[in-house]
Amino acid sequence: MGKRMICISCPKGCELILEVNNKKLTSVKGNDCKRGEMFARSEVENPTRVLTSVVTIRKAKSKLLPVISAEPLPKQKIEEAIKEMRNIVVDAPVREGEIIKDDLAGTGIKLLAARSLKKIG
Repeated sequence: MGKRMICISCPKGCELILEVNNKKLTSVKGNDCKRGEMFARSEVENPTRVLTSVVTIRKAKSKLLPVISAEPLPKQKIEEAIKEMRNIVVDAPVREGEIIKDDLAGTGIKLLAARSLKKIG
């Protein structure tokens, strides 16, 4: 019996049955389209996630600024990225899409402001 997962590549949500050998996908069953196999391969061999969180902001109405990674991060780098973000403090004003950090957790992926916040006071 293989590993089971639900494919999220399309709204259908096929239940996939995976055979994995040495962290490599060897077979996929249950997918109704090719996207299911691509999704399974990515999840087994190189899982990634878009990271959304908040960082501290000063001189703004809010004390927290929502942020998002510009691209999906390798899943094994998420914890390191979160630890880095705990130390980030930015000053208002900030515009949505502004780069908050150039290289998140040594991945080369940018951390972006997810909303604009005006300076107060």
